[in-house]
Amino acid sequence: MKARAFSADEVLANGDIVPFSELNRAYQGDPRTPSYMTLEGCYLYTDFMDDSIERAKGRVVHAEIDPIDGCVWCTMFVDASAYPQLARGIR
Repeated sequence: MKARAFSADEVLANGDIVPFSELNRAYQGDPRTPSYMTLEGCYLYTDFMDDSIERAKGRVVHAEIDPIDGCVWCTMFVDASAYPQLARGIR
């Protein structure tokens, strides 16, 4: 499933703001990797409840930047049988 992960330059639900300029900035661990791509492989959580792997609802398999809309889109794996409401919402 593909969904808009977040928009740059807007206040997120947890109060953070990610400037668009940071999304394409080289990741500190690998200067060839833009920072938005570090979302790939991350676990998917809801409501910022990320303190335990058991709360993960899925995983990000691909991230892409949208410079026109100023956002990041993620393709995710979600277990639709375990989390049908979440899967429907993403679709």
